[in-house]
Amino acid sequence: MLDKLANQINEFSWMIGGLIRGEYPDFVVRNVKPKRIPAFSYHRVIDDEFEQQLRYLKDNGYQTITCDEYFERYQRGNHPPDKAVILTFDDGIANFYEVAFPLLQKYQSKAVVFLIGNWIDQPGMVTWDQVRTMHKSGLVDFQSHTLNHASIFIEPELIDFIYPGYPAFQNWNVPLTGLNGHDTNFKLPEPGTPIYKFASRISDRVRFYPPVAIQKACIQYVQEHGGENFFKQSNWRKKLRLYGNSQVIKFANARKYESPAEQKEKIHQELVLSKQIIEKNIPGKMVRHLAFPWNQSGKIVQRLLRENGYVSAYGGLSKQYHEKGQDFNIDYINRVSGDFIFCLPGTGRISFLANIVSKMKRRLTKGVMY
Repeated sequence: MLDKLANQINEFSWMIGGLIRGEYPDFVVRNVKPKRIPAFSYHRVIDDEFEQQLRYLKDNGYQTITCDEYFERYQRGNHPPDKAVILTFDDGIANFYEVAFPLLQKYQSKAVVFLIGNWIDQPGMVTWDQVRTMHKSGLVDFQSHTLNHASIFIEPELIDFIYPGYPAFQNWNVPLTGLNGHDTNFKLPEPGTPIYKFASRISDRVRFYPPVAIQKACIQYVQEHGGENFFKQSNWRKKLRLYGNSQVIKFANARKYESPAEQKEKIHQELVLSKQIIEKNIPGKMVRHLAFPWNQSGKIVQRLLRENGYVSAYGGLSKQYHEKGQDFNIDYINRVSGDFIFCLPGTGRISFLANIVSKMKRRLTKGVMY
């Protein structure tokens, strides 16, 4: 319970920080009509809470639209012409098909799912058969969340290690790492594997390749000092960090970084292959929209988006779209958590602060709609 409370306090501080920085849309903090079509983001939902949000939208006359419909309104300059919103879901988690989709059918509401191309049909994810069923309903728009949702090491700075119970929401949240040059995608690396400072694969950061000898040495150190029992010691992280840093120094001359050409090609693959996989598995589908993993963008990916048939991209809370006096950027559409649907003007609206307090209470008692 104390851990949950600490997490909620940290999240509360983060949300207040976003408010102070002016990152939230006006309708979230004041009872005013949105200047732009609001975009809401989800990963997984809780049935009764998501139903309350869909009911609020319906009772107050809001229309749910797809990415293509959003882009068409943008092109016409009719943005927003009506009470339109867009509900977006990242990753393609099985929870969407099991919980969200039946409610979308009940309320005849539309949603967008940004799929991770290589993760469909994997445990905990939607299947291609489910994707095609939802596509045929006309209620779900499937777009790209890149091929692997990958992150990469960027500096030789040790920040953690893989350990039993490593808190990865899914394995794609673990930076690309593996032995003998083979990246791991669908399973966690062995306990003791070093985690270095990392960033999104499609950011502008160049990938750092740590010497494999360091990973092997740290894994062996764990095995020689008790295996899983090693991690039951209260100071295991301090011990492993000291040993790991000694290996970082020992193998400093073996560090490698990818070349600019390699970086561009890897980002290109994340965009193009994801698009191809989705279009291959959904007959007649055209993928033209992307959601940035971890909401991280960059100059390279922005150039490649246009070159490869993408017309818009979605991120998270950011002041990025205020640059150069703009109040909107189709290449980085800001999204806020679905919790803030209740801040839209309408009967039953609640304030920003009341919404945050209610959200924290729900998460402490029911779990997380993330």
